[in-house]
Amino acid sequence: MPAAGNGSNNWAVGPEKSATGHSILANDTHLGLTLPNIWYENQLSCPEFNVYGVALISVPGIINGFNSEVAWGPTNGTTDALDYYETEFEDESSLKYRFHGRLEAAEVKRETVLVRGGDPLSVDVIWTKLGVLMHREGRYGLVANWMGHRPGLELKAVRGLYAAKTAAQCLDSFTDWFVPLQNFICADRGRVSILHAGRVPRREIGEGRFIMDGQFAKDPFASTQPSPRIDNAPVVFSGQPKILGPIRGRIGLGL
Repeated sequence: MPAAGNGSNNWAVGPEKSATGHSILANDTHLGLTLPNIWYENQLSCPEFNVYGVALISVPGIINGFNSEVAWGPTNGTTDALDYYETEFEDESSLKYRFHGRLEAAEVKRETVLVRGGDPLSVDVIWTKLGVLMHREGRYGLVANWMGHRPGLELKAVRGLYAAKTAAQCLDSFTDWFVPLQNFICADRGRVSILHAGRVPRREIGEGRFIMDGQFAKDPFASTQPSPRIDNAPVVFSGQPKILGPIRGRIGLGL
């Protein structure tokens, strides 16, 4: 469960609802003060775009910001994009596991973690067809299957935001956004929009609520679906909203 008091919210109003006659967007990610800071202010300027906002440490992109025509901001989507499976190995020392009536060999990848002021740390990461091995006791292990284990095009999506000139183009940029699932709100000079951005696994009813048997499991992440798109609807109820205003001139989302 999320920590008490944790959450995020954002809202936007169109020009017909503001005293200035311009769209207004507000975004609150509910991230506290830390050292080092989570966000760093940046401005990126070139002949193609001029963007100002904040970026995460080590992420080459402005996640929360604006250009000369549009503004955007994310909040936590909280959508479940992680499943766990109990996996049975051949014996207590084997890396062969049972999968659909046969033994499959797990893949071992050695990762090196650079430690400032110390020696590098090597870690062996064990992968199965359903995901990465998180914990093992004897013949049984717990495997995690996360949407983020697959390659995505998030930086392409962010690059699309830089060049966007309308709220509709902001929504189009997030076709390439996989993880983390976020609620992105956008505003241009005349319209506002909101989108639950990311790829959602196609699960059967009940899948993912508890630890599942990995022997006969299907990978729900092999088939994903983007958020539906709804334009110019007066009132919308959607589990994965993708809404392009006017929507009575205001939209918002809170957690």
